[in-house]
Amino acid sequence: LAHIAYDHATHPHLILNPDGLLNSVIRASGDTRDPTTLQACCSVLASLSFFPESREVMFGLGVINVLEPIVQGGNNVNDASIRQRCATILCNLSCEYNLREELVDEKVVGIIALLSSAYTEFALEDCAKCLCNMSCHSETPPNMISHGAIDTLTMICMVRSSSDGTKRMCARALLNLMRDDTLPAILSTSFVDALSSLSFLDCEETMDICSELFCVLSCDKAGRTAISSRKRSLEGLLSLMRSRSRETMIVSGKAVCNLLRNPESQYQAAETGALLVIKVLATLRSEDCEYSCAEALALLSQDPTSRSLLLTEGSATVLVLLMDSTQRRTVVA
Repeated sequence: LAHIAYDHATHPHLILNPDGLLNSVIRASGDTRDPTTLQACCSVLASLSFFPESREVMFGLGVINVLEPIVQGGNNVNDASIRQRCATILCNLSCEYNLREELVDEKVVGIIALLSSAYTEFALEDCAKCLCNMSCHSETPPNMISHGAIDTLTMICMVRSSSDGTKRMCARALLNLMRDDTLPAILSTSFVDALSSLSFLDCEETMDICSELFCVLSCDKAGRTAISSRKRSLEGLLSLMRSRSRETMIVSGKAVCNLLRNPESQYQAAETGALLVIKVLATLRSEDCEYSCAEALALLSQDPTSRSLLLTEGSATVLVLLMDSTQRRTVVA
Protein backbone atom coordinates (compact mmCIF):
# COMPACT_ATOMS: atom_id res chain seq x y z
CA LEU A 1 0.00 0.00 0.00
CA ALA A 2 2.87 2.37 0.77
CA HIS A 3 4.35 1.71 -2.68
CA ILE A 4 0.97 2.26 -4.33
CA ALA A 5 0.52 5.56 -2.50
CA TYR A 6 3.77 6.88 -3.99
CA ASP A 7 1.87 7.12 -7.27
CA HIS A 8 -0.15 10.33 -7.01
CA ALA A 9 -2.55 9.05 -9.64
CA THR A 10 -3.86 6.54 -7.10
CA HIS A 11 -4.68 9.11 -4.42
CA PRO A 12 -8.31 9.78 -5.40
CA HIS A 13 -9.03 6.04 -5.38
CA LEU A 14 -7.33 5.50 -2.02
CA ILE A 15 -9.09 8.42 -0.36
CA LEU A 16 -12.52 7.63 -1.77
CA ASN A 17 -12.18 3.92 -1.11
CA PRO A 18 -15.63 2.74 0.07
CA ASP A 19 -14.10 0.37 2.61
CA GLY A 20 -12.63 3.26 4.61
CA LEU A 21 -9.03 2.54 3.72
CA LEU A 22 -7.74 5.91 4.93
CA ASN A 23 -9.46 5.51 8.28
CA SER A 24 -7.97 2.04 8.64
CA VAL A 25 -4.45 3.32 7.97
CA ILE A 26 -4.85 6.10 10.54
CA ARG A 27 -6.14 3.65 13.16
CA ALA A 28 -3.35 1.19 12.40
CA SER A 29 -0.80 3.98 12.87
CA GLY A 30 -2.07 4.51 16.38
CA ASP A 31 -2.38 0.85 17.29
CA THR A 32 0.80 -0.74 15.99
CA ARG A 33 4.03 -1.11 17.94
CA ASP A 34 5.90 -2.59 15.00
CA PRO A 35 8.36 -0.08 13.48
CA THR A 36 8.06 -1.50 9.97
CA THR A 37 4.27 -1.34 9.99
CA LEU A 38 4.30 2.14 11.49
CA GLN A 39 6.77 3.33 8.88
CA ALA A 40 4.55 1.99 6.11
CA CYS A 41 1.44 3.61 7.60
CA CYS A 42 3.16 6.97 7.98
CA SER A 43 4.48 6.65 4.45
CA VAL A 44 0.94 6.18 3.12
CA LEU A 45 -0.35 9.16 5.10
CA ALA A 46 2.56 11.35 4.03
CA SER A 47 2.01 10.48 0.37
CA LEU A 48 -1.74 11.10 0.58
CA SER A 49 -1.23 14.42 2.36
CA PHE A 50 0.22 15.82 -0.87
CA PHE A 51 -3.26 15.41 -2.37
CA PRO A 52 -5.25 18.55 -1.36
CA GLU A 53 -8.58 16.73 -1.23
CA SER A 54 -7.23 14.34 1.39
CA ARG A 55 -6.19 16.89 3.99
CA GLU A 56 -9.51 17.84 5.53
CA VAL A 57 -10.55 14.18 5.42
CA MET A 58 -7.39 13.14 7.27
CA PHE A 59 -7.84 15.88 9.84
CA GLY A 60 -11.47 14.93 10.37
CA LEU A 61 -10.46 11.31 10.95
CA GLY A 62 -8.22 12.38 13.84
CA VAL A 63 -4.78 12.04 12.30
CA ILE A 64 -3.35 14.63 14.74
CA ASN A 65 -4.38 12.50 17.73
CA VAL A 66 -2.47 9.61 16.17
CA LEU A 67 0.65 11.57 15.23
CA GLU A 68 1.13 13.18 18.64
CA PRO A 69 1.97 9.97 20.57
CA ILE A 70 4.14 8.77 17.68
CA VAL A 71 6.21 11.95 17.86
CA GLN A 72 6.33 11.76 21.66
CA GLY A 73 7.61 8.19 21.45
CA GLY A 74 4.46 6.64 22.84
CA ASN A 75 4.66 3.82 20.30
CA ASN A 76 8.12 2.91 21.59
CA VAL A 77 9.42 3.94 18.19
CA ASN A 78 12.01 6.65 17.62
CA ASP A 79 12.83 6.37 13.96
CA ALA A 80 14.10 9.41 12.06
CA SER A 81 12.29 8.47 8.85
CA ILE A 82 8.99 8.11 10.70
CA ARG A 83 9.43 11.50 12.34
CA GLN A 84 10.28 12.98 8.95
CA ARG A 85 7.02 11.65 7.53
CA CYS A 86 5.11 13.04 10.50
CA ALA A 87 6.63 16.46 9.79
CA THR A 88 5.65 16.15 6.13
CA ILE A 89 2.06 15.27 7.02
CA LEU A 90 1.72 18.28 9.33
CA CYS A 91 3.38 20.58 6.82
CA ASN A 92 0.98 19.51 4.08
CA LEU A 93 -2.06 19.79 6.34
CA SER A 94 -1.04 23.35 7.19
CA CYS A 95 -1.29 24.26 3.50
CA GLU A 96 -5.07 24.31 3.95
CA TYR A 97 -6.09 27.76 5.20
CA ASN A 98 -9.31 26.42 6.72
CA LEU A 99 -7.36 23.99 8.90
CA ARG A 100 -4.74 26.36 10.28
CA GLU A 101 -6.65 27.66 13.27
CA GLU A 102 -7.78 24.15 14.18
CA LEU A 103 -4.24 22.82 13.85
CA VAL A 104 -3.04 25.41 16.35
CA ASP A 105 -5.91 24.51 18.67
CA GLU A 106 -4.86 20.86 18.38
CA LYS A 107 -1.45 21.80 19.82
CA VAL A 108 0.39 21.15 16.55
CA VAL A 109 2.86 23.89 17.51
CA GLY A 110 4.02 21.68 20.39
CA ILE A 111 4.29 18.64 18.12
CA ILE A 112 6.42 20.65 15.70
CA ALA A 113 8.66 21.68 18.60
CA LEU A 114 9.34 18.00 19.30
CA LEU A 115 9.92 17.19 15.64
CA SER A 116 12.32 20.11 15.23
CA SER A 117 14.67 18.61 17.81
CA ALA A 118 15.94 16.36 15.02
CA TYR A 119 18.93 17.74 13.15
CA THR A 120 17.77 16.51 9.74
CA GLU A 121 17.38 19.35 7.28
CA PHE A 122 14.33 17.93 5.52
CA ALA A 123 12.44 17.65 8.80
CA LEU A 124 13.52 21.13 9.88
CA GLU A 125 12.38 22.57 6.57
CA ASP A 126 8.95 20.95 6.95
CA CYS A 127 8.71 22.20 10.54
CA ALA A 128 9.55 25.76 9.51
CA LYS A 129 7.08 25.63 6.62
CA CYS A 130 4.35 24.28 8.88
CA LEU A 131 4.83 27.08 11.41
CA CYS A 132 4.97 29.65 8.63
CA ASN A 133 1.77 28.33 7.06
CA MET A 134 -0.09 28.31 10.37
CA SER A 135 1.05 31.87 11.07
CA CYS A 136 -0.63 33.00 7.83
CA HIS A 137 -4.01 33.32 9.51
CA SER A 138 -5.52 36.31 11.25
CA GLU A 139 -6.50 34.35 14.36
CA THR A 140 -3.48 32.13 14.98
CA PRO A 141 -0.52 34.34 16.06
CA PRO A 142 -1.48 34.85 19.75
CA ASN A 143 -2.12 31.15 20.33
CA MET A 144 0.96 30.11 18.41
CA ILE A 145 3.12 32.37 20.55
CA SER A 146 1.54 31.10 23.76
CA HIS A 147 2.31 27.55 22.59
CA GLY A 148 6.00 28.37 22.11
CA ALA A 149 6.25 29.01 18.36
CA ILE A 150 8.83 31.78 18.75
CA ASP A 151 11.19 29.58 20.76
CA THR A 152 10.89 26.79 18.20
CA LEU A 153 11.55 29.13 15.28
CA THR A 154 14.56 30.71 16.98
CA MET A 155 16.06 27.31 17.77
CA ILE A 156 15.63 26.20 14.17
CA CYS A 157 17.15 29.31 12.62
CA MET A 158 19.91 29.93 15.17
CA VAL A 159 21.02 26.44 16.18
CA ARG A 160 19.62 23.52 14.26
CA SER A 161 19.31 24.44 10.60
CA SER A 162 22.14 25.20 8.21
CA SER A 163 19.85 25.90 5.26
CA ASP A 164 19.30 29.48 4.12
CA GLY A 165 15.91 28.44 2.77
CA THR A 166 14.77 27.04 6.11
CA LYS A 167 16.05 30.12 7.92
CA ARG A 168 14.24 32.36 5.45
CA MET A 169 11.03 30.46 6.18
CA CYS A 170 11.59 31.07 9.90
CA ALA A 171 12.05 34.78 9.24
CA ARG A 172 8.80 34.90 7.29
CA ALA A 173 6.96 33.12 10.11
CA LEU A 174 8.37 35.59 12.64
CA LEU A 175 7.12 38.47 10.51
CA ASN A 176 3.65 36.91 10.33
CA LEU A 177 3.55 36.50 14.10
CA MET A 178 4.55 40.08 14.86
CA ARG A 179 1.55 42.30 15.54
CA ASP A 180 0.71 45.05 18.00
CA ASP A 181 -1.09 42.60 20.27
CA THR A 182 1.69 40.01 20.18
CA LEU A 183 4.71 42.31 20.48
CA PRO A 184 4.97 42.26 24.31
CA ALA A 185 4.98 38.45 24.35
CA ILE A 186 7.46 38.32 21.46
CA LEU A 187 9.90 40.63 23.23
CA SER A 188 9.95 38.29 26.23
CA THR A 189 11.50 35.58 24.04
CA SER A 190 14.81 35.29 22.19
CA PHE A 191 13.18 36.87 19.14
CA VAL A 192 15.58 39.82 18.87
CA ASP A 193 18.61 37.53 19.05
CA ALA A 194 17.17 35.41 16.23
CA LEU A 195 16.51 38.52 14.16
CA SER A 196 20.10 39.63 14.67
CA SER A 197 21.37 36.25 13.49
CA LEU A 198 19.11 36.22 10.42
CA SER A 199 20.23 39.72 9.42
CA PHE A 200 23.73 38.51 8.62
CA LEU A 201 22.56 35.93 6.05
CA ASP A 202 23.55 36.78 2.49
CA CYS A 203 20.08 36.25 1.10
CA GLU A 204 18.25 39.25 -0.34
CA GLU A 205 14.80 37.94 0.52
CA THR A 206 15.80 37.25 4.13
CA MET A 207 17.39 40.68 4.41
CA ASP A 208 14.18 42.24 3.13
CA ILE A 209 12.12 40.39 5.75
CA CYS A 210 14.57 41.37 8.49
CA SER A 211 14.38 45.02 7.47
CA GLU A 212 10.60 44.90 7.88
CA LEU A 213 10.93 43.24 11.28
CA PHE A 214 13.41 45.84 12.50
CA CYS A 215 11.23 48.64 11.17
CA VAL A 216 8.17 47.37 13.03
CA LEU A 217 10.20 46.91 16.22
CA SER A 218 11.66 50.40 15.96
CA CYS A 219 8.18 51.92 16.01
CA ASP A 220 7.68 50.68 19.57
CA LYS A 221 9.53 52.01 22.61
CA ALA A 222 10.10 48.55 24.09
CA GLY A 223 11.23 47.35 20.67
CA ARG A 224 13.74 50.18 20.34
CA THR A 225 15.08 49.40 23.79
CA ALA A 226 15.42 45.72 22.90
CA ILE A 227 17.41 46.54 19.76
CA SER A 228 19.63 49.23 21.27
CA SER A 229 20.47 47.18 24.36
CA ARG A 230 22.12 44.51 22.21
CA LYS A 231 25.16 45.56 20.22
CA ARG A 232 24.80 42.58 17.88
CA SER A 233 21.21 43.59 17.12
CA LEU A 234 22.32 47.09 16.20
CA GLU A 235 25.10 45.64 14.06
CA GLY A 236 22.60 43.30 12.41
CA LEU A 237 20.30 46.18 11.55
CA LEU A 238 23.14 48.33 10.21
CA SER A 239 24.48 45.40 8.18
CA LEU A 240 21.25 45.32 6.16
CA MET A 241 22.47 48.42 4.34
CA ARG A 242 24.72 46.06 2.37
CA SER A 243 21.64 44.86 0.50
CA ARG A 244 21.50 45.35 -3.25
CA SER A 245 17.81 46.18 -2.93
CA ARG A 246 17.03 49.89 -2.65
CA GLU A 247 13.74 49.08 -0.92
CA THR A 248 15.48 47.00 1.74
CA MET A 249 17.95 49.82 2.33
CA ILE A 250 15.14 52.36 2.69
CA VAL A 251 13.14 50.22 5.14
CA SER A 252 16.27 49.47 7.18
CA GLY A 253 17.14 53.15 7.09
CA LYS A 254 13.74 54.08 8.47
CA ALA A 255 14.36 51.73 11.39
CA VAL A 256 17.76 53.34 11.99
CA CYS A 257 16.21 56.81 11.93
CA ASN A 258 13.55 55.69 14.42
CA LEU A 259 16.33 54.63 16.78
CA LEU A 260 18.16 57.93 16.33
CA ARG A 261 15.04 60.00 16.92
CA ASN A 262 14.23 58.58 20.35
CA PRO A 263 16.17 59.09 23.59
CA GLU A 264 16.04 55.46 24.74
CA SER A 265 18.03 54.34 21.71
CA GLN A 266 19.63 57.31 19.96
CA TYR A 267 23.03 57.40 21.63
CA GLN A 268 23.62 53.63 21.43
CA ALA A 269 22.62 53.66 17.76
CA ALA A 270 24.81 56.65 16.94
CA GLU A 271 27.77 55.17 18.79
CA THR A 272 27.46 51.85 16.92
CA GLY A 273 27.61 53.45 13.48
CA ALA A 274 24.09 54.59 12.63
CA LEU A 275 25.37 57.99 11.50
CA LEU A 276 27.21 56.29 8.66
CA VAL A 277 23.86 54.87 7.55
CA ILE A 278 22.45 58.40 7.50
CA LYS A 279 25.09 59.34 4.93
CA VAL A 280 23.96 56.52 2.66
CA LEU A 281 20.25 57.20 3.15
CA ALA A 282 20.65 60.83 2.20
CA THR A 283 21.83 59.78 -1.27
CA LEU A 284 19.00 57.34 -2.06
CA ARG A 285 16.74 60.02 -3.57
CA SER A 286 13.84 59.12 -1.30
CA GLU A 287 11.82 62.03 0.05
CA ASP A 288 10.80 60.07 3.14
CA CYS A 289 14.41 59.12 3.82
CA GLU A 290 15.62 62.67 3.38
CA TYR A 291 13.15 63.96 5.93
CA SER A 292 13.82 61.10 8.35
CA CYS A 293 17.55 61.80 8.16
CA ALA A 294 17.11 65.52 8.69
CA GLU A 295 14.76 65.00 11.62
CA ALA A 296 17.06 62.44 13.25
CA LEU A 297 20.07 64.75 12.95
CA ALA A 298 18.05 67.69 14.29
CA LEU A 299 17.00 65.73 17.37
CA LEU A 300 20.51 64.38 17.93
CA SER A 301 21.95 67.88 17.79
CA GLN A 302 19.87 68.83 20.83
CA ASP A 303 21.67 66.27 23.01
CA PRO A 304 25.16 67.35 24.17
CA THR A 305 26.52 63.79 24.23
CA SER A 306 25.22 62.95 20.78
CA ARG A 307 26.33 66.32 19.41
CA SER A 308 29.98 65.35 19.76
CA LEU A 309 29.33 62.19 17.75
CA LEU A 310 27.77 64.27 14.98
CA LEU A 311 30.97 66.26 14.71
CA THR A 312 33.35 63.31 14.81
CA GLU A 313 31.32 61.34 12.24
CA GLY A 314 31.27 64.23 9.79
CA SER A 315 27.50 64.59 9.76
CA ALA A 316 27.78 68.24 8.75
CA THR A 317 28.38 67.14 5.16
CA VAL A 318 25.09 65.24 5.25
CA LEU A 319 23.28 68.38 6.38
CA VAL A 320 24.76 70.30 3.47
CA LEU A 321 23.53 67.59 1.11
CA LEU A 322 20.05 67.62 2.64
CA MET A 323 19.84 71.39 2.24
CA ASP A 324 19.51 70.76 -1.50
CA SER A 325 16.31 68.79 -0.94
CA THR A 326 13.23 69.89 -2.84
CA GLN A 327 11.15 69.31 0.30
CA ARG A 328 10.57 72.32 2.50
CA ARG A 329 10.08 70.16 5.62
CA THR A 330 13.50 68.57 5.11
CA VAL A 331 15.23 71.91 4.68
CA VAL A 332 13.47 73.33 7.76
CA ALA A 333 14.49 70.32 9.87
